[in-house]
Amino acid sequence: MRDLQSTRAMWLKGWLFLLIALMSAAILLVENWSWRTALLLALCVCGGDSAARITSRSM
Repeated sequence: MRDLQSTRAMWLKGWLFLLIALMSAAILLVENWSWRTALLLALCVCGGDSAARITSRSM
């Protein structure tokens, strides 16, 4: 498979990824609402972001 070259396609892919992430979080919170679930979800999002920054710097 070739690398993604189109700027428009990259933006579309990013927005679709964000949409999927937001919908997944919303479904999780609607089905199992509690402050604990919301906190754990926030920790997963923030922790994943920090891990991505650390690994991208080491490359």
